[in-house]
Amino acid sequence: MVITQDMLEQVFRTIETRNGMLNSQSIVHSDELVSQLSAQMGVTKDVIQQSIQLLLDSHKILHIDIVAKDEARNVDKIDGYVVTDMSNIRSLKNFFDSQLMLLYEKQYHRARGATSIIKELFPQIRTLNTSEIGQILNKAMMLGEYEKLIEKDYKEYSHTWQEKRMSELGREKGFLYHSDIEELNITARTAHRSEEKGEDASFVPAPSAQNAEEAMASGAQWKRAIDTSEYQEFSDKKSKYPLNRLLSIYGIEFFTKIYFRKYEFAYIRKIIDDHQITSKSELLVIKGLIASVKKNLNIDPKLNAFRDDISALERSITHAIFYSSSLKM
Repeated sequence: MVITQDMLEQVFRTIETRNGMLNSQSIVHSDELVSQLSAQMGVTKDVIQQSIQLLLDSHKILHIDIVAKDEARNVDKIDGYVVTDMSNIRSLKNFFDSQLMLLYEKQYHRARGATSIIKELFPQIRTLNTSEIGQILNKAMMLGEYEKLIEKDYKEYSHTWQEKRMSELGREKGFLYHSDIEELNITARTAHRSEEKGEDASFVPAPSAQNAEEAMASGAQWKRAIDTSEYQEFSDKKSKYPLNRLLSIYGIEFFTKIYFRKYEFAYIRKIIDDHQITSKSELLVIKGLIASVKKNLNIDPKLNAFRDDISALERSITHAIFYSSSLKM
């Protein structure tokens, strides 16, 4: 089933309405949201999940880890969603900071500020995974992180950036997204007419000579990483050495390039989620390499098929950097 703009807007409005309630239910949980909207809209849960992913990819909403998956205890992963608006995020942060302080005082019989509570309880986050205070702790932490992230990278979370990205995603997914920025609509309509005439259906313009040279240079850089004797040596050792030993020998940059070259973004995400890479400096190196990879999304057709994996990896890095900083508070 093709995603439509009406579907996206209904999902977005549901999240926005819940955020505006400013109560303990303000951050709608993924399991509830998917089931509720699937029934209301008469579509499959997969369609709702795809719609949520488009809103995440366009930065119109943000994702919060509320409950981590725990297979040993048969616990499913639960996410939460908030609209990407600074006033919304600050209002929610203030509310859940207050909730955290109230619940902490009730449970531990002493009063502390939200920052001090996060510092104290963060090392216990996995133990508190399914508890009420653990869920509120996750919400308060990530809202604070998103507040800082948007302040730092405001352009990437601006309305203009969101609309441009959603227009691009709409073309990729086969629907015409109508933006309140008319310039984007003109571009989208032109691309749509080209497709109807049987012209460039991918909507991707041919790269300029300069861009082509940059792409070739970038490709050559990645190729060098796996065509060297060092790569052959790495291949021989990776099945014999533990991960921390490999990272010590080859460094995070070389290690990551090897797996990026093989499109194994999900593997890098897994070892980050498993806390096998926790150093902020190493996480920032991976984040920089992702930025280089994303420049080739419209050039390498195979790479474009891993767009969701790349987005998921970016989210994991954002969370891991925040958790790394929290441990030093």
